[in-house]
Amino acid sequence: MREDKTKTFVVNIVTVLVVLGVIVSGYLVFNKKEISVPLGNAPSVENAEAIVATGSEISRTVSELTDLKKAVTDSVAVFRMPEFMRLENFSVMVPSENVGRLNPFITPAWKVKLQALEQTLTKRTGAEESSLEPKTASSATPSLGI
Repeated sequence: MREDKTKTFVVNIVTVLVVLGVIVSGYLVFNKKEISVPLGNAPSVENAEAIVATGSEISRTVSELTDLKKAVTDSVAVFRMPEFMRLENFSVMVPSENVGRLNPFITPAWKVKLQALEQTLTKRTGAEESSLEPKTASSATPSLGI
């Protein structure tokens, strides 16, 4: 009987340890927290990727600066050429002019003249129509639509 109790006790302890192991591993998996153990001075995978990325960025920047230096040297050579120095400037100065109106909400003069002309045309055609026949809805006077 004592052996049965001991055997049951050992099975219970193993069961509790397995359940605790499942709980801890589930916690680590669902929280995705990685446990990294530093191995002396060896860089981790993330640090190695960062170092490679930084190195490639530095080499790209050095390459761009070298290309820029060559471009500046080439442009200075072009501007010092005798053919470039012999060029003449034929540009014309454009005088500055006033832009806009003092009060943009006032009707412009051309529109006032056009409205006056439209009114005189309407009066003339209205007088001619009234002398010939009475006005109907179908004989509307044409307007310029401005």
